[in-house]
Amino acid sequence: MFLVCLFVLSGKTLSELIQPVETRIADVRNFIQDVKPHILFHDSVVPITDPFGPSIVVPDMSGIVVSEETRKGGDAVNKRRKEKVHIYVIVAMVGKAS
Repeated sequence: MFLVCLFVLSGKTLSELIQPVETRIADVRNFIQDVKPHILFHDSVVPITDPFGPSIVVPDMSGIVVSEETRKGGDAVNKRRKEKVHIYVIVAMVGKAS
């Protein structure tokens, strides 16, 4: 899994509300550990430092999870890939952890 670094997001609306990449990586790792620990490896969650990250060069990638807001980015990835991947659009849920 790949998470976008903040400097890539700096032009986005309300980017100041986005948590640091280290926090988001830890949260994703914790979620995977709870849900499907067998797919979690030391390099399972890494930061993306450019608009495409490794998604345009990793040959065995089978899908990309995006929100409605990032759907255009997923489509842009598919335009650059030789073999297209399935794009899964999710509804982003915002809330405070208890």
